[in-house]
Amino acid sequence: MSLQQTTWAEEIEATPEQIWQWIANPKRLPQWLARNGPFIHTVKAGGEMAENTTWQFTAADGREATFAITAFEPGQLLKMDLTTPTPPLTLEQHHTIGLDVIEHGTLVSWFVDWDLVKDANNITRAIISHGLGNDIEEMMAVSLLNLKQLIESEVKSEEEET
Repeated sequence: MSLQQTTWAEEIEATPEQIWQWIANPKRLPQWLARNGPFIHTVKAGGEMAENTTWQFTAADGREATFAITAFEPGQLLKMDLTTPTPPLTLEQHHTIGLDVIEHGTLVSWFVDWDLVKDANNITRAIISHGLGNDIEEMMAVSLLNLKQLIESEVKSEEEET
């Protein structure tokens, strides 16, 4: 079993600190995470946001997932390992979200290394993996576009107030 990688990036006209307030806050996650698939219904953080904490997700359909935070560098880097113990597909996923200052804001780069955990023959694995890679990429693209729109709107509102 070898991990596959899917990546997506989006330029956002905001500081890394403004973006961090969204990506490192599990209560804000349902506002920007793509809605293709089950909607995230509840998110619970296991303690202060830091390395070695967990985020528990329960989808509207009852499926659960856990993100274990493996790296937490405010304003720079968030790494999480995702486990999904409920069928139909059990996946191994390692998410990395990096923030880099660019000329007009911040480049948000999202990497997902993933693979199917359950045994499948090579043909089945290839068919599922191809479609799944496309689904993950679409989820990342839509999520980062949602994040961009929410943050840039918030920044604009804050600027108008001052």
